[in-house]
Amino acid sequence: MLTVKNWSFKTTQKLVVTGKAPGDDGFSINIGDNEDNIALHFNPRFNEGDSQTIVLNSKKNGSWGAWEEMKFPYIFSPHQEFEVTFNFNDQQFDIKLPNDNMMYFPNRFGVFKFKHMHFEGAVRIHSISIT
Repeated sequence: MLTVKNWSFKTTQKLVVTGKAPGDDGFSINIGDNEDNIALHFNPRFNEGDSQTIVLNSKKNGSWGAWEEMKFPYIFSPHQEFEVTFNFNDQQFDIKLPNDNMMYFPNRFGVFKFKHMHFEGAVRIHSISIT
């Protein structure tokens, strides 16, 4: 697990993550205030039948909320570099996927700033930028 703490990601900014998944196990990008308060859990899964599933959720005080799943044709490929862009406001997260498709997830916390991000699973992060 890779953790980035005490940083500032605000509603006026764009977060871009590039990396590579070296295997076919999937991975997650988690944005929030700490490991028990995750406003966005973004979890691409590679082995979900004939398409990929991207699972989204949030965790408040250690408890997961309602899970949301979205199926897409192969967006993330093991061993290929990816780029995902995150923007948000007090209502929702806007997520730009590697194939330029968009996903949306509610900002269940309704806040304007986050200070914690961590990555789980088989993923190599190449860069994290906030502009």
